[in-house]
Amino acid sequence: MSIGKPGAYDGIVAVVQSPRSRTISTLSLIAALIAFADDALYILLIRSQGNSLDARVMFVAFFIATEAAVALGAALVGRRAVRVVLLGAASGGLLALGLLGLFSIGLPLVVAGLLTTLAWTRSTRSSHPSPVKPLSLAVAVVAVGVLAVGIALT
Repeated sequence: MSIGKPGAYDGIVAVVQSPRSRTISTLSLIAALIAFADDALYILLIRSQGNSLDARVMFVAFFIATEAAVALGAALVGRRAVRVVLLGAASGGLLALGLLGLFSIGLPLVVAGLLTTLAWTRSTRSSHPSPVKPLSLAVAVVAVGVLAVGIALT
């Protein structure tokens, strides 16, 4: 077949890369599953001890569930920039709460936070500057701030 004839095959294949990534972030998905499981175990632990679900317990349970949902969103979202920002938020929140609760429910959250941090650093590797990197860092700090304020108020 010759080049230039409409509908003719000339052996050239064009590959177009979409700005959306179709891959799932396995690290973030595993982190989300760990955090969801840890949240369920936290609630079961509190209830098995006969403690009431007071405001702080509810806040912590909701915070873990929210961070797990953010990690899940990061695992599934197609846009790289959105994934980076979500991974920043999940990393900040999971690591902060994991370190605070290290001797009770925190170790799995630290593991989940390390997984999202690894996914985050892998997602931000590029040679060109991007406004997404500082935004994702700011969101990580905000997640830590929300945790601190939530614990202080409950």
